[in-house]
Amino acid sequence: MQVYDLVTLIDRILRRVTDASLGQRNVASPGSTEYKASLESYYSVQQRSMQPACIVSPQSVEDVSTAVKALARLREEDEQASRFAIRSGGHSSWAGASNIEGGSVIDLRSLNTVELSTDKSRVSVGVGATWGEVYEALEPHGLAANGGRAYQVGKS
Repeated sequence: MQVYDLVTLIDRILRRVTDASLGQRNVASPGSTEYKASLESYYSVQQRSMQPACIVSPQSVEDVSTAVKALARLREEDEQASRFAIRSGGHSSWAGASNIEGGSVIDLRSLNTVELSTDKSRVSVGVGATWGEVYEALEPHGLAANGGRAYQVGKS
């Protein structure tokens, strides 16, 4: 395994994921407002204390695929740089559940759609939605779902 300083590692990852058509707007690097806000939104101190090299925020399923493929190609060059964690609600309490030290976080919170079927018998929930978003979508229809009581809790 090659050893890099953190700046070099971050640069390698950022170049790969931004070159993969995700664009700079969907990739937050250390020091940016988006990066800090994402870390601060984790439920536990253990999760917040980890420092990923970047946070990728896909806006579609296709973006998720693009990010994973870009990181997989990076693995051929450098296994350390290709490591990533998946985040949806970020509610898990242990370090490393949905954050990673030095790798990339693929943050799925933008994939938060909640769609009720026309006959109101089914609800389709995006992987990044919180229970609060689910309840807000169902309540106007007099419907509910079994899930977490805290608004910001993600579902699994």
